[in-house]
Amino acid sequence: MTTKVIMANDLLSGDVIFLSRDSRSWTKFLDQAWASDSEQLVEQMLAAAQDSHMIIGAEAIEVEHDHTGLALTVFREHLRSRGPSVRTDLGKQAELKQAA
Repeated sequence: MTTKVIMANDLLSGDVIFLSRDSRSWTKFLDQAWASDSEQLVEQMLAAAQDSHMIIGAEAIEVEHDHTGLALTVFREHLRSRGPSVRTDLGKQAELKQAA
């Protein structure tokens, strides 16, 4: 069984967001995401997320556990979640630089 998170785009900002651990709100950060190994539970959460009027394009995305917590396993999703790849001064990449 693989671990999955629910990933979507914020309807207003376009940011990639994840269903948060409380399973009622959304977060920009993977380490705060809800995750499950249960395919049935993932499908239920995905269906509920798709009914939200705050997001668009909800998908169940495979993740793995590593030394830092959760990590996306598909490079496309990793790149998508980081924000603009040609402008590291924008999006989450800029926020991470400021926090460091």
